[in-house]
Amino acid sequence: MEEKEINELIDKKVAEAKLEVAEKRLNYFIIIAGAFLSIFGVLIPLLLSNSSNNRMDTAIEEMKTEINRTTERVDQQMRNAKEDFRSSIFDTKNEYSNIKLEQQALIKDTRQQVNSSLSEYENKFNQLTKEALRKPRLVCLYGGKNITGQTLKFDKRNDNVLLKIKNEGDAPAKKIKIILYLKSEFNIQPVYGFDRSPHSDDAEFDESYEYTQYSSTLDPEESVMLSLSIFGEKVNTTSSAMLKIYYEQPEPLKYLFNIKVDFK
Repeated sequence: MEEKEINELIDKKVAEAKLEVAEKRLNYFIIIAGAFLSIFGVLIPLLLSNSSNNRMDTAIEEMKTEINRTTERVDQQMRNAKEDFRSSIFDTKNEYSNIKLEQQALIKDTRQQVNSSLSEYENKFNQLTKEALRKPRLVCLYGGKNITGQTLKFDKRNDNVLLKIKNEGDAPAKKIKIILYLKSEFNIQPVYGFDRSPHSDDAEFDESYEYTQYSSTLDPEESVMLSLSIFGEKVNTTSSAMLKIYYEQPEPLKYLFNIKVDFK
């Protein structure tokens, strides 16, 4: 063989030897790596599994603790909400009760005021009604009897006659005016207490005299005495006379009577 061929053969053998060594090394490395992977593939997951289980247990415990805390907080909030609700309801009930009491007091006070006003108006109405129905009623009395138709006698022993004007009504008589009417043909006239009027307002009696010695107001059951004195030139005469009493009535009271004079 030639040298060149020999060298090529040697190089080929060396290359094959090197390749075989490399393959063996690779196999050894694979075996070692596989062993390491087997070891770490079992141990590490186990370790990780244990660590994970511990962390999971811890997390579960922490979750339980947090859930318990949350539950307690929620329960406390619920209790607080219930207490606030009860307190609000109690306050509302108290407020409603106070408002109801105030309304009842207001209604009671209003009823009392209304009843008082109605009673007051009723009393005033009754009073006004009674006052409207009340009327004065004047009478003229001589010797305790109505003067109408009686004869008043005047002589030397008795030249003064007393007449009583009495209010027998149930209301005051106001603006009283008393006028005596006589006939001039008999030539008699009152002596004092009367003022003669310039003209008479009565066709039958041509002389009139207004009495001035009395009060112009008479309360119920009150009376006033009218003193009548007659002066006459004729010795013995009898004349008709009339007394008119004016007060707050549409028409005056009229009393016809006689006057007899005897001054022998």
